[in-house]
Parts: sequence; structure tokens; C-alpha cells
Amino acid sequence: MNYEKIPSIKSKKEIEEFKKRRNAITKPLREGYFIGKRFFMLDCEYDNFERTIFGGGFVPEGLWYNIGEKALLSYLDDKKMGKYVYEVKINFNNILKISDYEGMINFFDEYKNSSFPFDILPPQADEKAYPINWQKVEEKYDGIEINPYQWILKYSYLWYYWWREAGGCVFFEDEIKKIKLIAKFNKNSEYKFYD
Repeated sequence: MNYEKIPSIKSKKEIEEFKKRRNAITKPLREGYFIGKRFFMLDCEYDNFERTIFGGGFVPEGLWYNIGEKALLSYLDDKKMGKYVYEVKINFNNILKISDYEGMINFFDEYKNSSFPFDILPPQADEKAYPINWQKVEEKYDGIEINPYQWILKYSYLWYYWWREAGGCVFFEDEIKKIKLIAKFNKNSEYKFYD
């Protein structure tokens, strides 16, 4: 039997890095610092909206953000945890807010892309595998927010599988009121928090 490094077992260095990230975040979480905050993380300082755009395909394009402490905890296992944490204030005049199971079902029924080439999906796939027609959503709304996270639907709809936590996506820069640096990961593997 070959006992080379098993991929599921983390190296000592990876375990130490994880502990540093966990310890850097634990105190502010205990103090309730992230409760209800909308935030995003970057590896570099924020300088413009265009550089933060992410998405396409099964998810919309725009500035993605998370909500609250549970979302931050999900980054602990993620090696791509950003060095800069920004709070984002959003103009909600025209943001689609979904907050329950029924809202998710209604959203899918209205915006599913039924012209998607179904033949490229596995034979056992049904209409829940359809992506969302994000262009149609953008014609009516300036962004979308799903809060709280709808765990019961995580594996039901292929488009929702890619959402990790409660949060949303702002399609257009005009809908952002303010972006503020709230934390920065320093050389000592600690976050410095700003008020």
C-alpha cells in the first residue's frame, strides 16, 4: 500500500494557517461585530466597482456580498479568504429581496431560462437544472439579495447551488451608497478592525 500524502489530510502548515485565520476572526465574532453587516472580502484594496465584478453563467455578474457572522465563518476553511474586509451600504429601492422558500420558488418560476440547451445536462436532470435568465432579472432589478440563506433549496436548484451564504449581488455601481474598510489582515496574521 502506498502511504504518500493523502489529499484529505491537511499539512501542518495548512493547519497552522487555518488556526491563525480562525483566531483572527473569533474575537470580533464573539463581540457581535458582523451581525447584520453586509460585507465582501478582497485580496487587494478596493479601488473601483469594475474590479470587484464576479459572476456569469449560473450566477449574476456584479459586486457580491455576504451578510452576517455565519458568512464570515464559512471563509475560515477557504484559502482565498481576503486580506481586506469591506462593509457595503446598498440603496434598496430596486433590489429584489427574497426572504423565504415561497419567494425562491416564485423567483425561479418567473426567471428560469427555459430556452437553455437542455441536451447538455445529464439525462436525469429536470427543469430545476435550468439556470436563471439574469439578463431578464437585470432589466427589472438593480440587484438581488437572499436572506436568510435557504438551505432547504441548496441542492434543489442548480443555480442556487453556487450561493454559499446569505447575501446578494449588486448589478450596478449606482446602487452602492458606501463602501468602507472595516478590517485588514496584517503581517502578524491578525485582523485589525476599524470603526
